[in-house]
Amino acid sequence: MTPKTKKENTKKTRRSNLLSYIKTVDELLQHRELFQKFMQIIDIRDVKPKHKYKTSTEETNDDLIQLLIDLDLIEYDWDEMKKQTHRVVGNRIIEFEFYGDKIIELHNRITGKNSRIKREALELIARDIGDRFTFYKIVEIFTNLGVPETIFIKDTKWRAVFYILSYYTSSKSEEDYIKALKIIQETIHPLMFAGDEDKTKETIDKYNKWLKYNNITIDKDGQIYTLPTDDESNLGIDDWVSIDGKIVEPKSYVIYPDHLAEFWVLLSQVSMLTQAYQSNTPLDRESLENLYLEIIDKIENIVGQNKIGKLSETYERPFTSLATAEVEAVAKKAENSLNLISFLLLGIAKEKPGTKEIAKKLKENDKLIERVRKATKAISGKEIKINKLSYEQAVFMLKIIIGRISNTLEASYSGYLLMVNERLNAQYIILIDNLKTLLKRDDFAKIKKSMPDYLPDNLFENLDDMDVWWENGGKAGMLNFYGDIESMWVRAGQQTFPLPQWLILHLYEIDDSVSRLQKTKSKSWSKMMESIDEKKENGEFDFGQNEKNTQQPLQVQIVGGAMEVEGLKDGLSSIATSTKQKSSPKKDIQRTDKKKVFISTRNGIYQNEKTKKPSYAIKGNKRPKIITILKDGRKDINILCQTIGYKSNQMPSKEIKEINSHFKNKLKLKDDLIIRLPTGGYDLNREKYNIKFVN
Repeated sequence: MTPKTKKENTKKTRRSNLLSYIKTVDELLQHRELFQKFMQIIDIRDVKPKHKYKTSTEETNDDLIQLLIDLDLIEYDWDEMKKQTHRVVGNRIIEFEFYGDKIIELHNRITGKNSRIKREALELIARDIGDRFTFYKIVEIFTNLGVPETIFIKDTKWRAVFYILSYYTSSKSEEDYIKALKIIQETIHPLMFAGDEDKTKETIDKYNKWLKYNNITIDKDGQIYTLPTDDESNLGIDDWVSIDGKIVEPKSYVIYPDHLAEFWVLLSQVSMLTQAYQSNTPLDRESLENLYLEIIDKIENIVGQNKIGKLSETYERPFTSLATAEVEAVAKKAENSLNLISFLLLGIAKEKPGTKEIAKKLKENDKLIERVRKATKAISGKEIKINKLSYEQAVFMLKIIIGRISNTLEASYSGYLLMVNERLNAQYIILIDNLKTLLKRDDFAKIKKSMPDYLPDNLFENLDDMDVWWENGGKAGMLNFYGDIESMWVRAGQQTFPLPQWLILHLYEIDDSVSRLQKTKSKSWSKMMESIDEKKENGEFDFGQNEKNTQQPLQVQIVGGAMEVEGLKDGLSSIATSTKQKSSPKKDIQRTDKKKVFISTRNGIYQNEKTKKPSYAIKGNKRPKIITILKDGRKDINILCQTIGYKSNQMPSKEIKEINSHFKNKLKLKDDLIIRLPTGGYDLNREKYNIKFVN
C-alpha cells in the first residue's frame, strides 16, 4: 500500500449488488462481517490521516469494492480494469484508492474512540455483560431492542458487545445514543438476575462508578438518567433526564432519623471491635470476628433500605474481616483500619443524627452492646464508676478528659476575644468533676501532685482575668500536666479501651461545641477588624498620635454569644493601634466598591435608604423567610427545608433562583443576592454587597 498525494478523477460505471440493502455507511457498519473484511483488505494499522493511499485486492471482492465506491469511501476507475490483460476470472487484481481520514473515522467509530461514553467504561460494561450472559441470550436481548442481527458475528462475547455499544454511542444520532443506554438498562433489570436484589444492587453500583464520569447515573430500580453537565449546573440547570426523554426533578435522598441513628450506634460498635482487635491481643478474636460480621450484616440491611440519604450510595464495607482490616486499610491508602470506620462515622455526623434517636437506638440494641462490651472488655455503665476501672483504664480515661479540658480552655480564653457560652460551660463542669473524682484514686496520688495549682471550676469563674491567667502560665501548666499523664499512659502499655456509647456521644458534643466556638470567635474577630478599618476611614481614630503607643490591646468579652457594648469603642481604639498596617489599598478599594442593600420586612429590598427605591417587594410566604434565616450567616439546605417547611431539598434552590432573578432585575444589579458556597449551603452575598436589615 503506497501513499499518493495527487487526487485523480474517477468515473463510476457500475452499481454494487450489495447496494440493494446497504445504502449508507451506518448500514455497512451494521454488517460487521462485511466491514471487517474491508478493514482486513486495507490493513488499518498502516493508515494515517491526511494521506491518500493506493492498494489492491482480488477480483472476487469486486462487489464489495463497488459498494465502497458507491458509498464514496474509495475511488476506482473501472475503465482502467478493461485495459488489463484478461486472465482467469478471479485472478485479476483490482486497484483502488482511499483517503486515510475517512477510514480512520470509521475505525474510531467502532473502537469507541469517539464514544460519548468513555471507552474504558464501555469495555468494563461489555466484559460484565459477556460474563453474565450466553452469546445467544445477548443476541436475543439486543435484537429485541432493534439491534440488527447482521451486526453480530461469532466472536468473543465481550468484543461483540463492545462493537455494538461503540457503534451506537459514537453515532451523531441522539436516537442511536439512547438505544445504547436502553441496552445497558435492559441488561441490569432485576429480572436479569432472577430477582436477586443483592446481585442487582452490586451490579448497579459497579455501573454507576464506571458511568459517573459521563454524567450518567442509575437508580436503585435500574433506571438510567443523564445528569446536567458542570456548565449546565453553573447555569442553574439541575434536572435529570430519563432515557425516555422525560425531565424529572433531581433525585431527593430520603433520610429516616431512626435509621440514621441506628447506623451510628452499630458502626460505633464496629469501631469498638476494631480497636479491641488491634490493641488487645489476649481477647477472644474469633468472638470479635463473629460479632463484627453480625453487626456488618445489620448495617448493610439498613443501607439497603435507602433511608439514610446519600450514605446508601456511598457506603462501602470498611473491610472483609477484622483479621484483614489493616491490610485492606493500606490497600485503600488509609492510615489504619480505624480511619476507615472514622470516615464512615464522619459521613453520618454530617447528616446530624439526633441525640434522642441515638438514645432510643442505644436502648433497643442494649443486649448487642453488652455482648460487644464483654468481648472487648470495654469501659461501660450509664456513668463512669472510677473505682471499678483498672489502673490502665483509669489512665486512659484521664488522658481523654485532660485533652478535652485543655482544648476547651484554649478555645475560650486564647486570643484577643474572650468567649464563653452556657452549653460548653456545662460540658466543662462535667469534665472537671470527672477529673477530680479520678484523682481521688490511691494509685493516682503521684500524678495529682503534677496538677496545676489552679483550674477554674467553671468557664465563667473570674472571667475578666482568665485570658491573662491562660496566657501567663495557665496554658503552660496544662501542657506540662498533660505531658505527665501521657508518660503514665505510655508506661502503662499505651492501652486503649472502647468507651460506652453515651460517653462517645458526650465527647463528640464537646468536640463539636469547641469547634463551633472557635469558628464563631474567628468570625467575630474578622467583623471587629472590619469595624476598625471603617472607623479609620471615617477619621474616628487619630493613629498619628498613637504610633508610639506600646499599650497591649484590650480584650473584648463575649458572654453567652452577645458582645459587651460597654467600653467597646475604647477597646477598638486600642486594638486599632496594633492593626494599623493590616489595611491595604487593595482591601480598601474592594470595600468601597460594595453596594449598599437594605432589607426590610415591610418595604422589601432597596438601595436608597431615604427613597427606598429602586426596590424589590419580596412576595410569598417563604421567600422572605429564606432571606431572614440567612441574616446570621451560612445555612445548609437541610436547615432551610426544616425551618421553612419544604418537603423537597430542591424547592429552596428554585426559590433562591427566583429571588436572585427578581433582585437583579428590579435593582439593576449584576451579582446574586444569595450565593451557593463552595463548601455547601447558602449565604447572603456579603462580598459584593453591604447588607443591612432594617424594620
